[in-house]
Amino acid sequence: MIFPLSPEIMFFMMMVNPISGSQNHHGHEDPSSLDLLSQLHSVETAMDANNNGVVHVSPPVLILSAVPLLCIAFVGHKFDLGLENTLIVGIVRSFVQLMILGLILHPIFVMGMDWPWLVFLYVLFMMLIATKESMSRPKYTYQYQAPMTFLALLLSITAVGTFTFLCIIRPNPRWNPQYIIPICGMLMGNCINGVSLTVNILSTQIMEGGRREIELYLSFGASGWESV
Repeated sequence: MIFPLSPEIMFFMMMVNPISGSQNHHGHEDPSSLDLLSQLHSVETAMDANNNGVVHVSPPVLILSAVPLLCIAFVGHKFDLGLENTLIVGIVRSFVQLMILGLILHPIFVMGMDWPWLVFLYVLFMMLIATKESMSRPKYTYQYQAPMTFLALLLSITAVGTFTFLCIIRPNPRWNPQYIIPICGMLMGNCINGVSLTVNILSTQIMEGGRREIELYLSFGASGWESV
């Protein structure tokens, strides 16, 4: 299992190495430190090229990640909290879901480096699922809810994602699926919560508590937007 060296790790290795950053008696920088830095950079570039930007995680490492949850399940069983069955089922479900998701995303991560349309197509598919999930949470529905919800997600993710990828992260290439897909997924999770809560609160107030006020505004000549 090989992990590419990040610039932070390279910098740390240069700091702890006694020959890094050293200067000779004449005040000139030691060439050995420059050679070490160039070698580390070459190794990182070679690893990244061979793995196509994909970090391989072995099954033992995944099993190791479940150790804290298993400890919590053991403590729950020790104190008769009744949580161990729920935690174990959740761990198994998470592993199965992540393995299936990994089988789906692995070819996208590899081929997406050369085919940007594949990355954006998968992000569009994620947005359709996010739209469906956001629509299922509010208590009441309304006309044109699906296109309006999709448009709200599209505008939010496009605005925040464009600023993030072009100004802050700046991956190479800009459509690098290792950055685009996870960050867009996190943005969609926040958008789902925000849109569903807003629609649920607004529609509930209109249908259950604000109908008389809206009818009063309409009777005085207010428009539909003004009355709401």
